[in-house]
Amino acid sequence: MLKNNLKEELIRLLRALEDEESTGEGALVSHPDTEQVLRLKGLGKEQFSYSTPLTLDLRERVGRCALDNGIKRSGDVVALIMDTGLRSLGYPPPKEAVDGALRRSTPDGGPRP
Repeated sequence: MLKNNLKEELIRLLRALEDEESTGEGALVSHPDTEQVLRLKGLGKEQFSYSTPLTLDLRERVGRCALDNGIKRSGDVVALIMDTGLRSLGYPPPKEAVDGALRRSTPDGGPRP
């Protein structure tokens, strides 16, 4: 039952995104904490790899989105989109992990000595 509800919610979100596609304005809004975390330097990273339908051309679109928006790393685009989508479905990151990373950083985004 939970899988069906999640599937229905994902379909609803995708349809909402399709409706916004013509204006270029996304239905999802990124969280300020996520944007701040992405600006941090020296933050640990992990490889994130999933098989996705080739016809969606996700790799090309992520790269184009990064270039069009002045984002240096395509991985930041993926992180921003995934985090925004997961938060909208009720799956935020552990608050203590985000708060800890933000506390350990300096005003310029680097790690504290």
